Amino acid sequence: MAKYKCKVCGQTFESATFPEKCPICGAPASEIEEVVEPGMQPKPKKKGLDTNNNAYILIYSSVLVIVVAFLLAFVASVLKPMQDANVKIDTMQHKLNALNLRELDKSVVESTYEDLKQADLTAGDITIEVFNIDGQKKYVVPVSGRGLWGGISGYIALDEDLNTIFGTDFQHESETAGLGALIAEQAFQVSFCGKKVFADGTDGVALSVVKKGKQGNIASENYVDGITGATLTSNGVDEMLKSCLVKVRELNPSAGGGTKPACMKQCADCESGSAGCPENQHPCGMSDCDSHEGCTGGHEGCTGGHEGCTGGHEGCTGGHEGCTGGHEGCTGGHEGCKGSHEGCTGGHEGCKSTEPCDKCKEHNNK
Repeated sequence: MAKYKCKVCGQTFESATFPEKCPICGAPASEIEEVVEPGMQPKPKKKGLDTNNNAYILIYSSVLVIVVAFLLAFVASVLKPMQDANVKIDTMQHKLNALNLRELDKSVVESTYEDLKQADLTAGDITIEVFNIDGQKKYVVPVSGRGLWGGISGYIALDEDLNTIFGTDFQHESETAGLGALIAEQAFQVSFCGKKVFADGTDGVALSVVKKGKQGNIASENYVDGITGATLTSNGVDEMLKSCLVKVRELNPSAGGGTKPACMKQCADCESGSAGCPENQHPCGMSDCDSHEGCTGGHEGCTGGHEGCTGGHEGCTGGHEGCTGGHEGCTGGHEGCKGSHEGCTGGHEGCKSTEPCDKCKEHNNK
């Protein structure tokens, strides 16, 4: 310890280091001098930065925080593509799990997924993916909800009837280990296989997750036993399935005996003739359609527009912009058409038929 004297108050005090101010009157360091005992040399002042100074500590801490933050941001940006790729592969694997293709090597997940996937369909606010498994179509429906402690989600794979469950995969964020967390185990998930989502005579989702022995009058094909000791998580799964799977009705209103509306709004990518739009001729599962964008077959009896179609449209009453086929008996406009228009009564602007009908000649003369 060294002795120091304040020039302002005249008091002497001891300190291990040169003080920044007088501890008695608060005078600054410039008013303090070291007291040198007889026969002793004064302690030389420390050169360079005073590492005990508060300003030095504050500046050092700030620089350190900035450097560390920069390094963390740099590492995060470098690793982000790999993280995104891992998330993508993980999502694909969960969908393949629902299709009963589990435990695939990570190196083949993406190629397997892309080889099996055929199309995307929209139902409400969700996207349903279509896969080909051993020559049969399977529809993978995303589901999400809330369990006891956090979010739960998963995928339900349906057979071509859009009613029978082919497989499932569930995940959770923070359910209780050994209880609610069991929804992510295969033992629980396989209990859904073969169950029916809908029941005859009902428009809602009949599939239920119920407490064991409490199924009441629910048919065996429409319920799954909940997890013992995880009632709230089981209830969350039940509510999740009911709120999400009801949207499947938009793809096939007649699934499970449901009520079929008078007409559906869209039958995209149909590949065969659609006389009257029979349900069994539409891969998308719709019926009584009034719109067939992208269709290539004949659409006898249809009443809607057929933009981009290349087949015949006998008896149609709607517009056929861009069509190249015959339009016998049509009454709508045929802008840009190149085919024959026998018996047409509408406008035929831009027609190029080599053997135009009387109406076409009349329009051409105009």
